[in-house]
Amino acid sequence: MVALAKLPLESPREFSGRLARLTDQIGDLSKDIHRIARQLHPSILDELGLEAALRSECLIFSEQHGIPVEFVSHKIPRPLATDASVCLYRVAQESLRNIGKHARADLVRVDLEARSLTV
Repeated sequence: MVALAKLPLESPREFSGRLARLTDQIGDLSKDIHRIARQLHPSILDELGLEAALRSECLIFSEQHGIPVEFVSHKIPRPLATDASVCLYRVAQESLRNIGKHARADLVRVDLEARSLTV
């Protein structure tokens, strides 16, 4: 990217337009950085737990894709082991990503339930 100050300007309006485009690019970059950081390790898992993290992911998905998401959870222990939380979060995240790319869904339901296993 060429420095804004080095480009010849024809008018203040042109400068204003360049500045507005640069501002938009910086905003987009900031959103991308935030998204990538959240994908590397979603801090919401540490702060609020799996249930809140998945609820948030469902809201983000719904906003991005315009598809309503119904999130339901039952008997989720807190705290849940970090490895288990991250794994379940990633499975749900990838499932939502695949739905957004490949499904023609009108509604998505995410159901999280803890069950005890008896052997």
